[in-house]
Amino acid sequence: MKKKFLSIVFLLFAVSQSIKAAPPTLAQNDFYPMHTTHYPFGFLNVNRKEYEKGLTSKSIFERVQMSASVFGQKATRGHNQDKKHDEETTTTASNYKDGVPAGDIYGRWNMLGLLYGNVPTGQTRAALLTTAAALTYHDGQRLDHPNYSDTSDWLGHFTIPLEYRKMGARFQFSTRLFNDVIIQLEGGITDLKQSYSTFTDLGRTKHTYSDDAAAKTGYSSVTGTTTDLTNANVISNHDTIETNLMDNHALIFSQMGLGILDFHETAAEDVFLSLIWRHNHHVNNPDDDFVHDYEYEDDEEWDKFILTPFLKLSGIIGIGKERDNTKAFSITTGNNGHHGISLTFGFSMDFYKSIEMAWEAGVSNFFKRRISGLYVPTDERQTGVFPFKTDVNYEPGKTWHFSFAMNAHHFTDKLSCFAQYLFVNHGKDSISLVTADSAFKPSVLEDVTKWSVQAANIGLNYDLSPHMSVGFTWQAPITRRGAYKTNCVMFSLTGTF
Repeated sequence: MKKKFLSIVFLLFAVSQSIKAAPPTLAQNDFYPMHTTHYPFGFLNVNRKEYEKGLTSKSIFERVQMSASVFGQKATRGHNQDKKHDEETTTTASNYKDGVPAGDIYGRWNMLGLLYGNVPTGQTRAALLTTAAALTYHDGQRLDHPNYSDTSDWLGHFTIPLEYRKMGARFQFSTRLFNDVIIQLEGGITDLKQSYSTFTDLGRTKHTYSDDAAAKTGYSSVTGTTTDLTNANVISNHDTIETNLMDNHALIFSQMGLGILDFHETAAEDVFLSLIWRHNHHVNNPDDDFVHDYEYEDDEEWDKFILTPFLKLSGIIGIGKERDNTKAFSITTGNNGHHGISLTFGFSMDFYKSIEMAWEAGVSNFFKRRISGLYVPTDERQTGVFPFKTDVNYEPGKTWHFSFAMNAHHFTDKLSCFAQYLFVNHGKDSISLVTADSAFKPSVLEDVTKWSVQAANIGLNYDLSPHMSVGFTWQAPITRRGAYKTNCVMFSLTGTF
């Protein structure tokens, strides 16, 4: 029996390590939304395990649990797809590891890039872009020649210091239908804001255009070199770009139908409806049926613990506010209107005399939907902002997650704490045009839709009574790719009956 049990544990551990799956979210800014400060693997089972271990004489039915929480999260920086740091715009080494401004995680806004590519059928380029495209570089080439794009992302590029802030209230309601079957409902309302201080013109702030040779680097010519860019010509080209593109950016965006005002929205978040199964197995306890056929020579030789495997099937109802594509800094309050389904598998090991450890892995699949008026690139060199929009069929990539947690229940009097490591990975989205047009390059947009995040949840909960507790949780960022560096804190009041 001992070998059989060890084989089961090893199999469960191996599966959880290999799946590497995810929580039900598409949002890189709020990748693992918390709805309570309680230990995430409690499943109306905390008091029951304490009672079965003989650590308490008070048996609480734990048939219903309700949590009301307030939360806040904030980010001003992140990492782009290449995890590059904005070393060109920082002055101290300590800032390098912090990544790029939040407005740059999909790439700096390339104003010259708006001149590249073909015009889609039935559309016209913004008047100011048409005027700028007809202007010439020093050797007679027009500004819309893509080989003049600055590969260092300085000339003709904006960097945007963006501040993301999200605050709100969430609830979680759980009820035990049968002995080991639980149904759970989660949702909330949020106040979401994204604001910027300025559009920072890197071509103006980073280049002095003196006789210093460094002032001429970073510009690619038709021949792929920079040797033909004399200082006088660099100054002339720079002034042309600044005057016709950078200084006119607000009017250009207006002509494109793209708003660049601060974004502020209060709306409901998506709703999660979950069905959970879990079951306790007492290990190294000869009185438990799970090991009744094992002959113990020494009951104290092995630590006793409760093994609790669990399965969680969640339906994701996309009632959250969708992103407004006419607003540059708009952000969804949920999963951008996508409904989905999530499956999570895991197990916990609660040792009688010490802590509890838990592993989980899961995958979320979101369903395809049509999005109207999405800005789509028309050239591979376009980043951050695109000149034309069209209707698309949008199919999100799968979101996977893996987590490991440790929990100390009542480690001192009535205070409990837990720590959870999270790895979340969102795959590349699939974007196809509703009406075929060779001018659009949806694959360029697809390349910036994948992201991954590593973070930690650290929680403290204090029991006010056998049926009520208050708690605090901090979701701390560790590392990320293509995502905000989001910090989140939550306070909860929870009742269990």
